[in-house]
Order: sequence, then C-alpha cells, then structure tokens
Amino acid sequence: APAAAAAPAAEPFVSAIPIAEALHAVRRSRLEQHTGEGYGAEGDIFGCLWTFLAEEVIPAGYDCDSCTARAKLEMAAGAEPPKPRQPAVRWYTLARPPLTLTLHLKRFAAAKGRTAKVNGHVAFPLALELSPFCAADSEPPTSLGQLSARQAAGGGAGGGRSRLHTYALTAVVVHQGSMRGGHYIAFVKAVAGWFLVSDTSVASATEAEVLGAQAFLLFYDKLGNGEAGAPEPMDVEVRD
Repeated sequence: APAAAAAPAAEPFVSAIPIAEALHAVRRSRLEQHTGEGYGAEGDIFGCLWTFLAEEVIPAGYDCDSCTARAKLEMAAGAEPPKPRQPAVRWYTLARPPLTLTLHLKRFAAAKGRTAKVNGHVAFPLALELSPFCAADSEPPTSLGQLSARQAAGGGAGGGRSRLHTYALTAVVVHQGSMRGGHYIAFVKAVAGWFLVSDTSVASATEAEVLGAQAFLLFYDKLGNGEAGAPEPMDVEVRD
C-alpha cells in the first residue's frame, strides 16, 4: 500500500503584535478610564492600588483559542493541530465594588528570619475614586483590535467606560509602637467632625491630623449612585 503523505510541519508562532505595544495599549486604556490622577505617585494609596492590580505580562504559555482554531484550519485534514502559545497581558479588576472598602497596609515584614515594623507615611485622600480598578459593564476585549475599537468609542480596557465609584474616608486605624509591643488608636468620622479614639478616651481631631496619620487600616464608605455628598456618619457624644 502506498505510504500516507506526511502532514506539513506547523509554522512556529510569531506574534503579530509586540507584547510591549499590547502592554502600553492596556495601560493607556486604563488611564483613560480614570478621572485624571494618573497612576498615582510612589508612596500614596493610589499608587499602592495600581501596583497591587497592575498589568502582568505572560511571556509565553498562553493558549489563544483564536490562534488554535486558525492553526487547525491550516493543518491537513485529520492531523492533530498544535496549540500555539503566545505572550499575553493580564490584569485584575474589581467585579463588585463593596459598600465599605477596607484597605490594609502592610506594616509588618519578615526579612532574614526577623520580623520588623514598616514605618513611613502613605498619603491617602478623604475621597477615593475606585472606578479605574473596577470592571466595566460590558465584556472585556480579548484582542488589541477590540481594545483599539473600544478606545476610539471612549471605552477602557475593562470593556467600556466604568461608572464612577466614589468613596469617602470614614475611619483610620493607626498602630503605635514596635513589634515588641504597641497600641492601636483610631480616627473616626462623626456628625460633628473627626475624633481620635484611644481605648475609652475620645478627643476632637483635625483633618490635617487624620491625613498625616501613619495608617494601618483605612475604611471608606461608598457614596450612593455616584452622587456628590458623604455617607451618613455616626453620632458621637463627647463628654468632659
């Protein structure tokens, strides 16, 4: 019997889009979805959020369904097609923004078998816009072409322009001391303004004192339906 013809060798995958270009497109799109502060400066809470949810490049090993389908059509009938692996850009978004946002700053770190407290001020705002980190209402793009089309239409990397998700600062927890011992205090927003709470002691505080605190925990309440204003604060009675 005649020998069966050998299937043609699959061509090695060559990315049509440089990964640096794709990364830049995603990053630019996410910034356009934002209201203007940019990526945030190093050392502020916005920069920390960008770092935590930053884009990640997968150099190789991502199986693209479209490329696999294309390779299958190009292969001889009945031959097992290769699964092309290509670079990709991955990033995380928040699917459902919470009513109360809690941000935990890493103040304790281990190095060389020892645990030490991480000191230093991390700037944070009274009002935080979370929309750059939230998923848009529509489906996210799966190719650079879709991303470019969304950008031209005014959408972002999440699939479309996200609704505003504005939060107001309501409390700040501070750790005083070192790893060997310390004390927790809190700044709390109430009807009459800001208050400093330390065990059973409650005293008035200024916004400058709050914003200058070395925060360990930050609590933000979501404003309703993107409207300007503030969440309903608690009523605190201060006695001499």
